[in-house]
Amino acid sequence: MEQAILNLHNLLDKKIEYFNEIYNITNRQKHDIENNTADNIEILVNEKQQIIDKIDSIDLAFKQQSEMLKKTLQIDSLEKADIQKYPTLGELKKKVAAIMKLAEKIITLENDNNQKLNTLMDSLKLEMKQLKAGKKSLKAYDTPIINTDGVYIDRKK
Repeated sequence: MEQAILNLHNLLDKKIEYFNEIYNITNRQKHDIENNTADNIEILVNEKQQIIDKIDSIDLAFKQQSEMLKKTLQIDSLEKADIQKYPTLGELKKKVAAIMKLAEKIITLENDNNQKLNTLMDSLKLEMKQLKAGKKSLKAYDTPIINTDGVYIDRKK
């Protein structure tokens, strides 16, 4: 029983560590966007995806462990566990709350990044449009002028 609770603690500790990594990567994305480079966005997104995959496996393991613990304790939710009898279960709640707080910070930062990235993309689109218009006007000057001799129209009198 205590080993199962310890395993849950370890899984949550690892999840907190991964959430902190995601937060740091999202912060690096923010700096990349603010510097108008956005060169590393794809690399950072791939890094985050690898961590998210690890978190998914942790969530699966956590679910399996908690299901076994609930069966052992004969409860349908860990919330109903006797914290007086198993005080370490109370610590699990604190860790879950910390994870939720981190998730909120990440979501807020991610939303800000998306907004800034959309603004950056809109300005790039406008720049491209202006460049296209500039090319057209330059092309008008670059086309050779066809020198035609005078056009004579005969009129009968």
